[in-house]
Amino acid sequence: MAPALGALVKVAPSNPARWQAKTWLARLNLNNGNYRAAIEAARESMQIVPNLGAALILAVALVQMGEIEDARRVM
Repeated sequence: MAPALGALVKVAPSNPARWQAKTWLARLNLNNGNYRAAIEAARESMQIVPNLGAALILAVALVQMGEIEDARRVM
């Protein structure tokens, strides 16, 4: 794992910007074809702060995994 990616994974739970870090982690995983990891990070981001960026990443990753109905529910 790249050092920068490792830093995103280890964001402290008390950090108020961790939802953003989780969204970026989801984006990085999506771009690298790691769809399950993208789904996990996007869901974690949305649990902290519901946000459109993570929702879009989640929907795209779900489609890539063949989970079309789940992607529709996200949107």
